[in-house]
Amino acid sequence: MLQALYSSIIKVNSYLYDMNKRVINHVGVPVISVGNISTGGSGKTPFTQTIVSKLLALHKNPVVIGRGYKRNSKGEVIVSNGQTILTDVMTAGDELFLHAVKLHVPVIANKNRYEAAQTAINNFQSDAIVLDDGFQHRKLYRDLDIVLLDEFTLHQKYLLPKGRLREDFSSLKRADIICIQEGIDNNHIPYTFSANQLLITSTSLAGNPYTLKQLIQNNEVERTTYSSIPKIMIAVSAIAHPKKFENTLDQNGMKIIHHSIFNDHHSYSLQDIRFILKSCNDYSVQAIITTEKDAVKLLQFISYFDEIGIEVYVLPIRVVITKNEDLFDKRIVQLFNN
Repeated sequence: MLQALYSSIIKVNSYLYDMNKRVINHVGVPVISVGNISTGGSGKTPFTQTIVSKLLALHKNPVVIGRGYKRNSKGEVIVSNGQTILTDVMTAGDELFLHAVKLHVPVIANKNRYEAAQTAINNFQSDAIVLDDGFQHRKLYRDLDIVLLDEFTLHQKYLLPKGRLREDFSSLKRADIICIQEGIDNNHIPYTFSANQLLITSTSLAGNPYTLKQLIQNNEVERTTYSSIPKIMIAVSAIAHPKKFENTLDQNGMKIIHHSIFNDHHSYSLQDIRFILKSCNDYSVQAIITTEKDAVKLLQFISYFDEIGIEVYVLPIRVVITKNEDLFDKRIVQLFNN
């Protein structure tokens, strides 16, 4: 019953936009959206960071905009002005705060992306807007709509709330670029791609771990090598697909004796930290490893780890485009040649 209601709402909403019955706002600078059709875990955050890096290489002035999922604030929040982080992770949301830490570009949290885009242009003279998780937010016109497809999404059969799909696969017709996780057979995707859609493939690669203390230092900080970190650790994560994290650690030769798993976007409490520290004691380990998204939330508790000599390592993940990157880059350049 709820699924049918949700499906009807989504279809009506999409129809109204398709028929120009709802206003789609233009802002006068190129807007690039990164999104997906399922909930959580498809790699939007590192892909957004890849796009920002490409825009910076073109000497552009990008601003990242997102809803700020699970933040404890309302309205618009300027997370970073590009030089200084202006708020905390709870006010910004973990993903946008991570962008602010890593990218050194302005980052704005606002459910109304059109309003945020206006702020980006007026306050920061932005000449490029990047929407993190913007595919379903059609109120703001986008010049390049990118949708990520991973293995998890392909296995989904039902819309919310019964399943994990935000929209059915037919919604992919709105995408300009579809990024398919490396290893997926295109024939298994229940959608017929159109001739004007660019298909690219990508893979996620782990970088060298760094310590929680190094998180807010500059990008040039010397990273730890895999050979220098403890051989046995506890993993801690609050992400959509913790098994992916475990697999990545295993592929990089790290032995995880225990994994403390919390719900996606979980806000850590002092009680959680004490539970993690107890696990370290129970398993006789002196180090934990976590994701970057979790690290920005654990930073406030660093003194508790230091007090008993527990080192917290962070595993960075980046997205590499493995097929048609040249065509992808060309599409981005073309946005500024019109």
